[in-house]
Amino acid sequence: MAEQIDLDLTGILNREPAFGLGTPEARAGMANLVRCRISLEDHLNFNLIKSAVQGFIQMEISDNLGVPLRVLEKLNTSDIPALYRGINKCKGLDMRTGEIPFGELIPYLVGLGYQTSERNCAANAFLTMINLAEPVGFRKHPNGLPRIQERMAARDEQTQHQFLRAYHTPRLRDADLRLNDRVYQRFHRVNGEPIDSNEARDFYVALFVEILAKKQTHSSQQRTDMRSWVVPSATREDVVYFVQEIPRYGIENGALACKGINYTCSCPHGWRRMHGGLNGHAPQYCHHILDTIRKEEHPMDFHGQGRLI
Repeated sequence: MAEQIDLDLTGILNREPAFGLGTPEARAGMANLVRCRISLEDHLNFNLIKSAVQGFIQMEISDNLGVPLRVLEKLNTSDIPALYRGINKCKGLDMRTGEIPFGELIPYLVGLGYQTSERNCAANAFLTMINLAEPVGFRKHPNGLPRIQERMAARDEQTQHQFLRAYHTPRLRDADLRLNDRVYQRFHRVNGEPIDSNEARDFYVALFVEILAKKQTHSSQQRTDMRSWVVPSATREDVVYFVQEIPRYGIENGALACKGINYTCSCPHGWRRMHGGLNGHAPQYCHHILDTIRKEEHPMDFHGQGRLI
């Protein structure tokens, strides 16, 4: 008997539990669409929902609080699994997203989450959710208007930085990702290959609704001990990068204390430093970080390279 996933949404005060997926009818509607296939070789909708769950894990299990609720509340219900799938496809894998500003990054990821290249497959479940005469969940923005980019432009700086902070962090390794994926842990073969079945698809839908509902009930505030900046490229007009500071904590005199500060940047140099591919002789920090910290007149720990005051 497969593990039962708790779907009790009692106590959620938001009028739209799980952003439109919290009712039994909506969960059943999404599950029915995700189950659709035309053959045993048709894994499209299984891959869609699995990737959405794993994108959620990539963003939400860190200390950076993940996708802000103020972002999710401005999306149609079907846009939300598409966003997380787009995150799973790009975070730590697509260096080009490091130079896309927040207002353009969200619609880019949502659009990518809807895209599929598979042929001879059942209808794309995420697209069908919103295109039905009676959509699954909420279609608060018919015909996509106002556009996602315009909706995101109205988000405050704190919301924008919270999303960018969580997105521009190291990608979980496949082993760690699978370890945090409860459905994969239940449905996989000895060789590590995930098992595609109606039961596995139902569990992925159930898990996605559960974790989305739990996120909705928790406060989503920006951390006050971590600063961040959007900085312009010195060589490319209209390109910006995201610089953030990450405190390093350790035990001192029996208590948790800040032991220094690391810095990251989403520029190509910083991206390679975070995700791999940086030459061992390359500088520790890019000039975006150095220039930003000099302007802020903030002490900086260079890991043995001295301190910039």
